[in-house]
Amino acid sequence: MYCSNCGALREEDEKFCGTCGDQIERTTVSVRGADVKVVQKNHGIFHAFVISDDELNLQVLNYEHLPITKSSRGLAVLTLVGLLLLSFAILVVLNLFGNNLFSYSDLLWSLLIYAPLLYFVYRGHVWAIVALSMWYTVDKLYSTIILSPTHFSVGPIIFWMIGIGPLWVAFRVERAYRKRKILASEGVA
Repeated sequence: MYCSNCGALREEDEKFCGTCGDQIERTTVSVRGADVKVVQKNHGIFHAFVISDDELNLQVLNYEHLPITKSSRGLAVLTLVGLLLLSFAILVVLNLFGNNLFSYSDLLWSLLIYAPLLYFVYRGHVWAIVALSMWYTVDKLYSTIILSPTHFSVGPIIFWMIGIGPLWVAFRVERAYRKRKILASEGVA
């Protein structure tokens, strides 16, 4: 086995690479009844932005069969739906206490934009992943800068950091899946 960080040869039971010292985390994934050992690095706070080559291959090979809770696009959609619901619940509670941060028509417009994008992300459209990433970023910047002119609000930034990672992983998987389909149609793969 080789270190995924520096490429050095390492023993199978090592927890750290002997060359670069990178921590190696092991998990076992069950795919169609067979156990496959996957080696993952611990990336800390940026873990949501990283997908190992083994996991990427598993996502691509089982693209059609993974449930929503296991597929990258499903996890991206579930993460954003959860964050949006939490955001709306917080804003509704704040409005109940008289802060009047938003009108309910803003909520309706937001749902009209997010709902179709989330649907097309789950259906595996790369354009929808890019559009949703851009819209989510603009929405969080708007929440941070425009809605909080008197003070800097870090809440939307935290929500953005949590939500954009799964979208990035879904984007990588979709591109790899499309590339594999093109190569298969040309008879290369």
